[in-house]
Amino acid sequence: MKNKKKLLEEYKEIIDENTIVSKTNKKGIITYVNDQFIAMSGYSKEELIGKPHNVVRHPDTPALFFKEMWDILKNGKTWKGIIKNRRKDGSSYYVKSIIMPLFTLDGEIESYMAIRHDVSDLFEKLELLQQENSLDLPGRKHLFESIENAKDPHLAILNICDFREINTLYGQSFGDLYLKQLANTIQNTFLRTYIFFHLQGDEFALFLIPI
Repeated sequence: MKNKKKLLEEYKEIIDENTIVSKTNKKGIITYVNDQFIAMSGYSKEELIGKPHNVVRHPDTPALFFKEMWDILKNGKTWKGIIKNRRKDGSSYYVKSIIMPLFTLDGEIESYMAIRHDVSDLFEKLELLQQENSLDLPGRKHLFESIENAKDPHLAILNICDFREINTLYGQSFGDLYLKQLANTIQNTFLRTYIFFHLQGDEFALFLIPI
């Protein structure tokens, strides 16, 4: 028991040192925050303990997002995703989060524990790129026309495997920007010899231009 207790303390020390941690009761009232949470949110420990966890909720995040999250947690399942939060000074930050229910010996949900990693730098760069970059590609109709008019058409269809996981984990905005950056990279690579088409979702086509 002594060794197990020591091991648990070491685990806690590692987690507290490297992640943003909070704990709430069943009603979402904060009962614990670590130093990383305090530093990231800009609130003091006294301002956080006993308050609803939505004290750091950003108004850009729709209520439906949190409803779906709580539906998963109340069913005893773990929730994973990216959350945009707001600091005490009004600035925003992004965290990659894992939230899990903690159970009593009788199997009842007792509280919730959240472990997060700061991914603000990534999303700030993505938001900047989103403002600076836009890409309009010809679609399926134009592809069919190109094939009909070509004597010897050469075509490659590109599909991103498991792209849905990107949208699920990082959100639709991230996924859209990811597609734009990927399309831009491919288009620049094959610019002289291919026409690049966007078919649907995560499907693209490369059509060889006859020389």
